[in-house]
Amino acid sequence: MIRTLFKSKKLIALILFIILIVILLNIKPIAIKLMYQKKYSEHVEKYAQEYDIDSNLIYAIIKVESNFQPQITSSKGATGLMQLMDETAKEMATELEMYDYEEEDLYDPETNIRLRSSIS
Repeated sequence: MIRTLFKSKKLIALILFIILIVILLNIKPIAIKLMYQKKYSEHVEKYAQEYDIDSNLIYAIIKVESNFQPQITSSKGATGLMQLMDETAKEMATELEMYDYEEEDLYDPETNIRLRSSIS
């Protein structure tokens, strides 16, 4: 009886250990996805290709500058996902022939990503 009880405890411990390993192996990808988001991928990938920039650089800038919050404005007046100043954005919009550009457009994720990605 004691042997059977000891064997069943070993079996339970082994099963719990395997479950723990499976959980730990699955946490890393989830944590990476949360830390390194890829929101706005349709715009990021489009302009990364168009301007020959590594898309991971664009994601990194967005993460650092706004943490993927498109409606954010800094205390210095930088706006949107990639924190552009209006004067810089106006210059880039003119170069890109975006003649209907207005300052509020910096809150639009696609416009913000396009303008910042075009800066060489």
